[in-house]
Formats: sequence, C-alpha cells, structure tokens
Amino acid sequence: MNATHAGIRLGIFNAGGATKKGAGIEDVIRDHKLDRLLLNETWIRHDAPAAAKFDIAPDNYSVLHTHRRQPSDRRRVKRGGGLALVHSHNLDAKIINCDINPSTFELQITQGNQRWYSIV
Repeated sequence: MNATHAGIRLGIFNAGGATKKGAGIEDVIRDHKLDRLLLNETWIRHDAPAAAKFDIAPDNYSVLHTHRRQPSDRRRVKRGGGLALVHSHNLDAKIINCDINPSTFELQITQGNQRWYSIV
C-alpha cells in the first residue's frame, strides 16, 4: 500500500474457469491497481498441478484457494466451484478455519492486516 492511499483496492470476478485466464486476471489486477482480487468459479481442483493453481497470481502476488469439495463417489464429481483470493505481497493474508462446512457452496474466510473478508 502506498502512503497516499490508506484503503485497500479490492475487486471481485466470476472467473468461469481461471486456469486459462491468468493473463487476463493479471491485466485486471494491474489495470485497476488492485491489492486483492476475489475470484469465484475458479474451477481449479485440489489435485491440479501447482502451475495451474498459482499461474493466476502475477509477480509480487500470492493466491489462496478454497477448492470445491469432491464427493467420495468418483462418478459424481462435478466441474465448477472454487474460490481464490489473489493478494499483493504488501498485504498479509491467510485462510481462517471455521466450523461451517457447507455442502452446496464454497466458503472462504480470510484475515489480512487485522481486517476480515469472507467470500460466499
């Protein structure tokens, strides 16, 4: 964060599948000078290669994922879902565990610089 702007620049984007949109996501972050970008519908699975998971974060940014929970029955695996917080290295961020375990949507609660953000 620079000294002249005390707020956090935040964006929200329905990615509709983020794995092939890394360059576009980086453009949105850069063009709008975002500190954090919240993504839903990333469609990135927990077992995806690291390159797929982290390619959506530009240089000097990190990403925190919450993946869609997969059913134990492999025949019922669904595409879609997934949340991500892409955040500047200038701002701390971590996922906060909670007792809520929704089965019909993903929930990501993060903490950064003593502020709370949730994505539903």
